[in-house]
Amino acid sequence: MPSSSGFDLAAARRALPILDEVTYLNTGTVGIMAEPVLAAHLAAVAQYERGGHVAEEAARQGYERARAALARLIGVEPDEVALTRNATDGVALVAASLKLGPDGLVLTTDQEHPAVLFPWALAQRRGRGQLSFFSVSFDPDETYRRFVRAVRPATRLVVISHVSCETGARLPVEAICSYCRERGILTLVDCAQSVGQFGVDLRQMGCDFATGNGHKWLCGPKGTGFLYVRADRLPLLEPPLVGAGATAPPFDRRLLGEDPAAAPWDFVASARRFEYGTRNLHDYAALSAAIEYLEGFG
Repeated sequence: MPSSSGFDLAAARRALPILDEVTYLNTGTVGIMAEPVLAAHLAAVAQYERGGHVAEEAARQGYERARAALARLIGVEPDEVALTRNATDGVALVAASLKLGPDGLVLTTDQEHPAVLFPWALAQRRGRGQLSFFSVSFDPDETYRRFVRAVRPATRLVVISHVSCETGARLPVEAICSYCRERGILTLVDCAQSVGQFGVDLRQMGCDFATGNGHKWLCGPKGTGFLYVRADRLPLLEPPLVGAGATAPPFDRRLLGEDPAAAPWDFVASARRFEYGTRNLHDYAALSAAIEYLEGFG
């Protein structure tokens, strides 16, 4: 029976038939698709894989609906959202794109996922930034104090999780982002454990970059995620990889001529600069279906 708030718990459970077999507590690693979302996913896969180029326009429309749905969910503009495979992609893209010298400090916490640590460890190996750390407390005020004490004049970027994947501690991200903004320090927030679990407004949060995925709390398809790049920070990021779809003007072999490096092309003026080549467009149609399904609960 629906509750007084209109939420039908029994119907929600029926849409997750695995709950008849197990008590599922691992959404923070891999969420499970509700049956209506799975049906939309399979239909999108079948349409694109059966139709190929004939079905490409419909697949691209589904892809862009996912971008719009994600942007609406996190309170930003669609042009500020790059569609990625997961939260790790987002961190790695920023780590590989942001120009840091060997002495520029990248401040993070002692409770970060390898998705955060490895991209910056590799950047440090390559002489682009140096990791430093502060510890997280269950008391957000104490976490903030520890953060402030850890900031140094050489700190160029702060990389933090919205919610710790190790302890579930929720970090005071708005206060941290405000502190950094006042001092010209960039911020990257890993929202892997927050988007889909509670309301997230990146504009209100005030971060420069953020990353997340569709396969955890959004209970969407595996291999979907996002990177948010605040519009005025886009010029700071030069993608490490490029292909057709990431450049402007659109690909034209005649434009490239005999010297592609000297040809008049640049990266597109949106977060789409991180998207290129043939992609699993149909998976993202299911991501928008997952978001819409959850939004239906209020």
